[in-house]
Amino acid sequence: KRFTHSSSQRLLFFNILPPSLPEEDHTLRILLYSLIFFLSVFGNLLIIVVLTVNKRMRTVTNTFLLSLAMMMISLSSLFCPILHP
Repeated sequence: KRFTHSSSQRLLFFNILPPSLPEEDHTLRILLYSLIFFLSVFGNLLIIVVLTVNKRMRTVTNTFLLSLAMMMISLSSLFCPILHP
């Protein structure tokens, strides 16, 4: 026996379409996404500033941390706004 699903059921099964939420839940979701976005950008900017201003902090390990912080800023600024439906 073959199983057939409509396209909307298939999308909900793979969690592509979010379930409908009340307006309060949308507000909470927007606030939480905004908080995560601003904290990630602010924290990574602090790391970048500290590692570039202080000459004592220029080690191989901190250069790796600097590249990770730059990558996290780019990821959070590109994908965090996209994740909110």
